[in-house]
Amino acid sequence: MSRLSITIMAVPEREEWVRDLQRQIGQRVPVSWDHAKRGPWGAAEQAWRTVKGGATHHLVLQDDAIVCRDFIRSCEAALDAVPSAPVAFYANRKVIEEARAAGSSWAITKFMTWGVATCLPVWLIPKFLDWQKKNIVPDLRSDDFRLNSFFEEYYYPVHCPAPSLVDHRDGPSVAGNHPPMRRVARGFVGTDRSGTEIDWSAGIDNPPTVSLPSRLRRKKNREKYLR
Repeated sequence: MSRLSITIMAVPEREEWVRDLQRQIGQRVPVSWDHAKRGPWGAAEQAWRTVKGGATHHLVLQDDAIVCRDFIRSCEAALDAVPSAPVAFYANRKVIEEARAAGSSWAITKFMTWGVATCLPVWLIPKFLDWQKKNIVPDLRSDDFRLNSFFEEYYYPVHCPAPSLVDHRDGPSVAGNHPPMRRVARGFVGTDRSGTEIDWSAGIDNPPTVSLPSRLRRKKNREKYLR
């Protein structure tokens, strides 16, 4: 059975959001504050190092996340179906809608996650932290790029629940990300529904899959961000 550890990565000006998120989760989970203005990776790295003892999986939640009812139990129920995989509990790609239409509770993105709610098996975290330290330039502020580069390097597909168990507050990005699309989940289960009601075994053997544009293989990225 999966046992989940959670840390929230946050900026001080979003303290009210953090307290609201903790109320949604139902407990005061640890918070990795970016008081020094180091950027997303500074807070994320600290968050990845705060795994609760006895946990099988660790989830890093961003401060602008919105979660479903019975969040911890919902995540653990989903993780029981994919115990060895990286999981993005938030996703905003069309493949989520395709999975739901096909009756699958999962979709796969190769090899990409969104930093809103990324979960790793605890055994994979030291491997990720060691790889990024050796291969990514230290001044890169993006946590997403580090994670996605790691997944791509080792061909780890990212499993995304369909529906998502996490949504994203639709507002300005403190990291400077302003894409043209609304940054909300394609299929959020909702704040009033529990993910424990979902059959997480549905479609697990052949989930819809999408290959997203490579970041690691782009020459300009390799020259700029890789050691």
